[in-house]
Amino acid sequence: MNDILIKQFINNMTLESGIAFAKKYNIEFNKNEANYLVPFLKKNVNYLNKENKQRLLSIIKKDIDQKTYEKVLKLLDKLIK
Repeated sequence: MNDILIKQFINNMTLESGIAFAKKYNIEFNKNEANYLVPFLKKNVNYLNKENKQRLLSIIKKDIDQKTYEKVLKLLDKLIK
């Protein structure tokens, strides 16, 4: 049930709601970072699980700077357990 709600939330996520969601976990994304992350999450919503976490992180790491990557890592660590 929880997975279904998360998938629905991500599929309907906007840049603003993505930024606000991360803030709930004390993670600050700016609009440029969210502009990359929100479409990435939507595209990969079916792969947001423990088995695929490292693969997703390796893709993300190639596309963003280290500071943003660390924020994404922190957020995914909180979401994917």
